[in-house]
Amino acid sequence: MNNIKAKHYIEYTKDGIADKFHEEDKVICRTADKEYTGTITCVGEFKENEEAEPVTVICLDTSKSVWSHSSEIIKFDDIEFICKDFLADCNIDNDMTDEELQKNTYISLFVGMGYDRGKVENTWNNVYSLMKQFDIPFEKAMGCMMYAFQYDCGIEIPLRNICGINVSGIEKSMPIYQREATKCLCGALVSGLVYLLADKLEKELEK
Repeated sequence: MNNIKAKHYIEYTKDGIADKFHEEDKVICRTADKEYTGTITCVGEFKENEEAEPVTVICLDTSKSVWSHSSEIIKFDDIEFICKDFLADCNIDNDMTDEELQKNTYISLFVGMGYDRGKVENTWNNVYSLMKQFDIPFEKAMGCMMYAFQYDCGIEIPLRNICGINVSGIEKSMPIYQREATKCLCGALVSGLVYLLADKLEKELEK
């Protein structure tokens, strides 16, 4: 592309985690409008015309097969989140129905990559329950685990950035729901007691 001046890489930082992205990196990239998965084919400065100011962009090959080619030019300033797709070359079996087999298979996969078994098992249990609760696609859930291991961060960060699920916000709001539920229960109990007392008093007066 003649109107793109090549750069060596872009550096992206979010939630205190910084990473550099080069050509040939396989990534997950999200803007306000859409999520893309693909391979970076070019990093550079793009000018729409001779008079326009250059903007930093990445070019993504988003082709799904050799028979259908597609690509996207994405402005760096439009990127809301980007991370390497660490499992792009792994065969994620979404159709494995045996939960115990699935657990053992993917825990062995992550342990085989060099991650601590205890941490992997604990993270798996947390992610698996959230996956069912929020209907998270299995492939995305595994991507969140890989992100947490790679950057040594809590699972809440990739869940928020990759899946759009704010687990921290849910946890913080739980006491509020519990207090409100308690208020409702107490209100119902008080109302019931008042009704019983009134009914009893009415019967006493009728005697």
